[in-house]
Amino acid sequence: MAAWARELIDSMQGIAEVFDRGDPAKPFSAALAMQAAKVQDVALTPSARMLAELESTGESCFELGLRMSRLHKEYFLALYPPNVERQAEFRAAADESLVAQRSIEAADRMSFEQYLAEYAAG
Repeated sequence: MAAWARELIDSMQGIAEVFDRGDPAKPFSAALAMQAAKVQDVALTPSARMLAELESTGESCFELGLRMSRLHKEYFLALYPPNVERQAEFRAAADESLVAQRSIEAADRMSFEQYLAEYAAG
């Protein structure tokens, strides 16, 4: 697997250089180098980092997942603050959908068992 991964990374170097043209930071080549480092040292892989975190903190997998989820939520909320107007639009659409659902269900005169029987029949 490692040899195949190195082969894939080597084959992508040329395209990374093309994408990096004109950018002194060379972000595509840098990203590719980060992946190559993971092939050389598996301790850099996300799974190895998570296992090390579990071992060092003594947390359960669930506790670690919950903590990481909170950290990611905080990160992305700081990066892209919520759009209050857009959230209000979504809330209004959800409310309208629930009203429509109640209306459909109230107009329904067939039991669920009848529906299943008719559906299965044909």
